[in-house]
Parts: sequence; C-alpha cells; structure tokens
Amino acid sequence: MDDSAIHNVSVFRGTEPEAVIVQACLEDHGIKAELDGVLIATVAPHTLRTGAASVNVLVSDVDAAAARNLIAERGGSDHIPIEDQD
Repeated sequence: MDDSAIHNVSVFRGTEPEAVIVQACLEDHGIKAELDGVLIATVAPHTLRTGAASVNVLVSDVDAAAARNLIAERGGSDHIPIEDQD
C-alpha cells in the first residue's frame, strides 16, 4: 500500500441543503469536495433526526485542514466541523 495515497475525509455532516452549500463554498475556494449520503437523505429523509441520513462533505486529506478552517470562518452550523473518524 502506498502511504502517500490521498484519502477522502469528512469535514462536514448535516442535511443535504447544508452540505450542498458547504460543497459550493469549498469549491469556490479551490477545494474539490464530494457529497456522500445524498441517496439515503433523499429516499428516507425521516432518518435525518437520528443522523442516519446525514450527508457528508468529503475532501482529500491534503485539503482537510484548509476546508475545516474555511467552514469555521463562514460560521458553519451545529453540525460542523467534524473530526477525522479514522
């Protein structure tokens, strides 16, 4: 296994609309971001209360610190930032 491989980490967890806004903000600042969990949030939105349908915003581990700082600067929400779950 290559130790220099880039891994995606979650820098935000919240509702789908929140995650889309965070993704757009990060990408506007040159940080590539992907959404994870959109399907379950769409199909079973009632599970959002339990956290099962939360949408995660993923970035490369190389960009994680910058992404968290940007989210924090923007005020974020009660759901962010989250710590690495490695």
